[in-house]
Amino acid sequence: MKKKLLFFTGKRGGINHFIPLIQRLSKDNSFELHIIFSDMHMSKIFGETYKNYNQLKIKKHFSYSLSENYNGSKYDRAFSLSLGMSNNTNLLKKIKPDFLFVLGDRSELFSILTPAIIFNIPIGHFYGGDITQGCTDEPTRHATSMLSNIHFVSNDKSKKNLQNFGIPRANVHNVGLLSLNSFNFKKVSKKDTFHKFNLDKNKKSLILIFHPETWNLGSTKKQIKTILSAVSEFDCNKTIIYPCSDPGFQIIIDELKKYKLKDRFSKIYKDIKSKDFYNLMYHSDVLIGNSSTGILESHFFKIPSINIGSRQLNRHQTKNVFNISFNKVKIVKCIKNIFKNKIKFYEKDSFYFKKKGVEKTYNIIKNIDFKNSDIFKQKLKLT
Repeated sequence: MKKKLLFFTGKRGGINHFIPLIQRLSKDNSFELHIIFSDMHMSKIFGETYKNYNQLKIKKHFSYSLSENYNGSKYDRAFSLSLGMSNNTNLLKKIKPDFLFVLGDRSELFSILTPAIIFNIPIGHFYGGDITQGCTDEPTRHATSMLSNIHFVSNDKSKKNLQNFGIPRANVHNVGLLSLNSFNFKKVSKKDTFHKFNLDKNKKSLILIFHPETWNLGSTKKQIKTILSAVSEFDCNKTIIYPCSDPGFQIIIDELKKYKLKDRFSKIYKDIKSKDFYNLMYHSDVLIGNSSTGILESHFFKIPSINIGSRQLNRHQTKNVFNISFNKVKIVKCIKNIFKNKIKFYEKDSFYFKKKGVEKTYNIIKNIDFKNSDIFKQKLKLT
């Protein structure tokens, strides 16, 4: 009998890490693959991104959690978890998976984790052990690790962190960022990429992604206005991408729309498909904001990253990342230095990339003993 593997995804960036693994697993007839799209994927506000994956060879299920009037308030965010949990409970009852895979650190994970534990469904967690003490993702990530049975981390530091939490060494595997295995540098064309995004090939290009600092929502409007004021100083291509669905997102979107009317060089997107986004990042000059992409993936694409504020505080960084406070003068100075090629970085290899990460993950899943009831049990080695 085929083993049912269920993937859960609530955000546009997270699924990019699952795709190469799903493609590998789909070649093995011993597995039956399912995925639940939820949260941001199902929302018109964020572009209904579940539609981007129609060609993915997997059985698809849909769990609505964000109402049409979702405004990103703390109440709306908290209430969305109850809606998601109700839908996810019914889907778990229907699918009856042998294993559940979740990724990252966002609050919608609790809407699937809690019923999964009650159903005795073992859980595999991707990218636990990271440290980001500037937002509520931090406790969510660690709580998810404590609820999970097998752990796939992106780097050795995170592996050690999980072991320090008491998780047995045998249950923690460093597989790197799986998303990076799907990018082929040889197939990238700057000409085609810039044409697709209608960018001026003779100008410098920046990408801006800014999410709310959930510990400090009272400053969100001031923060995004400072960043936009800084980038307005430059006559360059500006590709701006919507924030995630965290509380405070609507404040950022409102300011982005106002800015778009003032700056003819800016283009705003609810979402960009992963292949197109990676191509764009590879050919751009700088990534600005506070997205984890600026920390985890930017070095692989050899692009400098300006990390603003504290959302990614204490996440391991490479030398292409430059940390700046919400200070217009400092942000402008850093962008100028990057555009003038005064800032360089020299690490050869990406800290978060494992060349055979997908195959390693596949082999770990392939060798799971699904008949062993101990797999349901979280065994911590605490002293």
